[in-house]
Amino acid sequence: MNETDPSGDAPPAWVCSIIGSSVCAALLIGGLSLGGDNIIPTGLNLDTNVLIDVFKGPYKKLLNGMLNMGTAPVVSPQALLEYKGAKAPVMTYLVAHNGWESPPADPAQVAQLKEVAQTIGRSLGDGDARILSSALQDAEQNGLQDVVLTGDQQFYKFMVAAGLPTRWWLAHRSAPGSASLTGYDLTCDETASVLA
Repeated sequence: MNETDPSGDAPPAWVCSIIGSSVCAALLIGGLSLGGDNIIPTGLNLDTNVLIDVFKGPYKKLLNGMLNMGTAPVVSPQALLEYKGAKAPVMTYLVAHNGWESPPADPAQVAQLKEVAQTIGRSLGDGDARILSSALQDAEQNGLQDVVLTGDQQFYKFMVAAGLPTRWWLAHRSAPGSASLTGYDLTCDETASVLA
């Protein structure tokens, strides 16, 4: 079994067609890991709920701890739009941690992602599809290993089901389906048991 693919098979062709050739190649050669374990991502794309927790709550140290050597925070235009707080502290934080704003979402890719969600029996909102598309655009355009960090159960479950790199942001939330887990990152095996 390939550690980057829990099923032991290569990512489905439809995944590669949506996430781009360089991201798919990284998945195939082990540069990325499905479910977000066993990698140090280049970019940690912050979902809106992470921005709220970090910049309106007491969780900045938790995020700082996730920024491993070579990992930088990334914020999509959609997450910034959805975040109702002051934008200046977010942008200052990005600069201080060598982070950046990802490119805008690709409307065609957003539609494809929503279609994929329907095909696999999952739900994906417009905003989440835009955040994911921005992360995929960032990875494809810059040859990066990007992972989306979210505390949104529906969004997280979609990315896991679709085989896209993601990490679960627990902060003050429990993992999907379990009130007993603590921490902020789950391996594929832990994710499978929590989502079952």
